[in-house]
Amino acid sequence: MNGMGERIEQKIADKYKKMGCVAVVECYSMLLGEYSVVLANSQKLVVKLGNHTCTCRKWKMTGLPYHHALAIVAKANLWVYNFVCRMYKVDTKRHIYNLVVHPMETQDMATVDDRTIRVVEGNELDDNNNHYISPSCNERQSG
Repeated sequence: MNGMGERIEQKIADKYKKMGCVAVVECYSMLLGEYSVVLANSQKLVVKLGNHTCTCRKWKMTGLPYHHALAIVAKANLWVYNFVCRMYKVDTKRHIYNLVVHPMETQDMATVDDRTIRVVEGNELDDNNNHYISPSCNERQSG
């Protein structure tokens, strides 16, 4: 198990399919994880694996490595899921949504009849299911 959801898996798979447009991968610094990538259209990019960044800035914006970064990951025989932002990982989502939030009922909530879908108690709702808010009956004091 890689710890990613199906949609992220599919996005990574789609990016792997675009990896063929990478023409040349050269290593600047193995220690820093800096690589030069030349695409088939002669565009040159610098990828920093250690920082999870690329000069195209898409990796930083999306949290997913793009095809030019994936070409380096594949060439270096690294595990791609180490380069995916934590927010996409299942463990992170489990941690975030671990707590159960119970709904709170208040005295001013409308009660709706399930058969007629009409408000039977509480404040009336408008056509968009919003409460009508009456203006304040307190006059502002001068001063």
